[in-house]
Amino acid sequence: LTEISDKVKVIALPERNGLIRAKMRGVAVAKAPVLLFMEAHCIVNQEWLQPLLQRVALNPKTLAMPALDYIPAEDWHGYFKAQVGHWRYEWNFNLIYSNPGHLIYDSNEPYMTPGTSGGIFAMRKDWFEHLGLFDPAMLEWGGDHFE
Repeated sequence: LTEISDKVKVIALPERNGLIRAKMRGVAVAKAPVLLFMEAHCIVNQEWLQPLLQRVALNPKTLAMPALDYIPAEDWHGYFKAQVGHWRYEWNFNLIYSNPGHLIYDSNEPYMTPGTSGGIFAMRKDWFEHLGLFDPAMLEWGGDHFE
């Protein structure tokens, strides 16, 4: 990763701390005004970052999450545009992606969503810190979905 840019800093924690604590360590050393959380399994497309940063610039309290298109695990050359929908929770806190009532239409305009997928988002660092970061007691997978 550091070969890509001198702006990339890889932090290797001396022992396993879990996803949330690792992300919080990254926040602690981040110097930029905007944080961007990604996952190791994400592949970005050209000009993917500008729309997220634009939304954060327009509203400093925005959590901007990209559309998550689908690339099959068995064929990384395959590509399927994400279906229109939003992330929401069922009563058992199971996170699902759906478009109930087909109220969200396919467009380039942003829309509200009650949840996020795995903490893949951009947000101002000062606003993230003001909200209290992630809860370090979240030890299991999925805590960053609704944190």
